[in-house]
Amino acid sequence: MSQQEVGSEMPADREKKHILIADDSRLVLRMTGAILEGAGYKTSTVLDGFQAIQAAYEQAPDLIILDIMMPQINGYQVCRLLKSDPATTDIPVIMLTSKSQRTDRYWGLSTGADGYLTKGGDTDELLALVQELLAKHHKVRPTQPEGAVSQSSTPFSILERVNNLLDRRLYEVTVMNEITQLASPMVSYHDTVRAAVKKIAQMFEIDAVALVHTIEQDTALHIVPIRPVSPTYIARLEEKALQEASLPFDGQGQQIRRYVAPSQHDDSPAPMRNQLETVYHIPILRGGAAKGVFVIAGDHRLLIGPEDERTAQQLVSQAAVVMENAWLYDKIRQMAITDGLTGIYNRSHFLHLLDQEMLRSSRYGRPFGLMMLDIDHFKRVNDTFGHQVGDQVLQAIVSQCIEELREPDEIGRYGGEEFMVLLPETESAQASLVAERVRTRIADTVVHTTAGDARVTVSIGVTAWPDCGTDDSEAIIAKVDSALYQAKTNGRNRVVTEY
Repeated sequence: MSQQEVGSEMPADREKKHILIADDSRLVLRMTGAILEGAGYKTSTVLDGFQAIQAAYEQAPDLIILDIMMPQINGYQVCRLLKSDPATTDIPVIMLTSKSQRTDRYWGLSTGADGYLTKGGDTDELLALVQELLAKHHKVRPTQPEGAVSQSSTPFSILERVNNLLDRRLYEVTVMNEITQLASPMVSYHDTVRAAVKKIAQMFEIDAVALVHTIEQDTALHIVPIRPVSPTYIARLEEKALQEASLPFDGQGQQIRRYVAPSQHDDSPAPMRNQLETVYHIPILRGGAAKGVFVIAGDHRLLIGPEDERTAQQLVSQAAVVMENAWLYDKIRQMAITDGLTGIYNRSHFLHLLDQEMLRSSRYGRPFGLMMLDIDHFKRVNDTFGHQVGDQVLQAIVSQCIEELREPDEIGRYGGEEFMVLLPETESAQASLVAERVRTRIADTVVHTTAGDARVTVSIGVTAWPDCGTDDSEAIIAKVDSALYQAKTNGRNRVVTEY
């Protein structure tokens, strides 16, 4: 296709489109300008990066063609500066280079360029890309009268802006890298959330942060105070965060779990904050969808401009990736130590907890109790009603046990219908009382199954350290197993304690 044929298909208002060309080669400027003017565009030319920036602010062109290698400021720096300024960010930029290298293309597009061409390339390709970008970016942009010099477009101010931009990018990348380094299978999801929040808080004058975050069907609210704040402040911030997050989560019926990090000590030199003054919210976007909201709160010093918002959004998006990975690590860890049917610890992890409790108790001289529980005649349930009903009975028994246990107590599935319970800080007599409460509760409970209502009983063996007289975990298990055997031999539905 000839140049005239390409030109004949262009819109009639092409003469209104102004293209700025920046290149340190006068020959390239003349050739490129001739091609564009022959196609009906208005052009202006400059020889270096400083002039390109100054012309962009003064002339407000519709499109800019930038050489990469220019004196004083290269094309990458010019593009990054223009794309970082709201006044020029919508101007499409084509990067022009004499080398067709992947690194040039990568860096050009990474700085925000809209297109990339090689010098001496096909004329039709240049005109087609110009036409495409002008059509895509066709919008009314505020322009300055021609010749009106911007106060910020002197060579000194341009250099200062470039340096400030580089400093800011270095800071952003440093914080971004620190957030990325938080990702570790050894760090829990909640610890990762708090660490990521504190990293982002380094950039602003923040009193506290509220985070509403959804992963799969799990929604959590995290409150992380950065400075001393009152319970009233936390309550108001929580309310604000849920309000900001209300739209993405409406109608999903999700239970929101709440986590509040410890506030600063009252003896901190900073005054206690009671009133929300300034609040900004930043959406958490993953895959184009809202997955939560990041709410930062501070006093009158918390001022966030457009550039800060972009930076905060980038950091929050990066933090969301790290937090999601931490959540997945937690889920995988939990699956590895959890019984899939009942949701309690599996045998191997419970035995690990028992070993840990043995070490702790031996070191500090503190007692602990151990229970082994077996469902009486459970085989009859499976044989009569089927394994599905048997599973429902197991789940109901576990639920009843948990209702009778304290927060620090641990329960695990030891075998098919056998369970073990670890009772820290519990002597023999107390352990026997807990076992009796569990036995009575289960005996008095009607289990609702798909085959109808049923009643079951359990036999329980009990022992306790140090009364059991051994520091070996296998020997303690043998003690409690022996006590359970006696309970079943003596008629079932009873508790037997052995020392």
